[in-house]
Amino acid sequence: RAKQWYQRRVRGLAIVERRDLRSVRDLNRSHLPMLKELRDTCLAAIKEKFGVPKSLLRVYFHYQPAYYHLHIHFAHMRYQVGAPVIGKSISLLDVIQNIEMADDYYKRATLCYYIKDGHALSDTLDKHGMVVRE
Repeated sequence: RAKQWYQRRVRGLAIVERRDLRSVRDLNRSHLPMLKELRDTCLAAIKEKFGVPKSLLRVYFHYQPAYYHLHIHFAHMRYQVGAPVIGKSISLLDVIQNIEMADDYYKRATLCYYIKDGHALSDTLDKHGMVVRE
């Protein structure tokens, strides 16, 4: 039981060494080998250290990110604290597939995301008429 509880709390963050990559917007086909290697290396390390198979892990980017230095989140499917939500995260698998379809996918794509009222970014976007309220 304790092992299962521990495994469900597995979370990790892979930070890309390159400083010129700030978010998914900077990614293109030339970055695919790096993304795939990072994915494979991290998934193998998590499996070895914690015994959690890749089928039980979420692997994703936040958009907008909390900080602008490209990083990838790894979290157990059952771990809910800080879990990715619609309009906040993009699966690494989706990022890879989208770039394979179109090299400049993230330069051209409209990416919707949710932010709280009162957030500095929300206020700035609101001033420019870019906030959609439902």
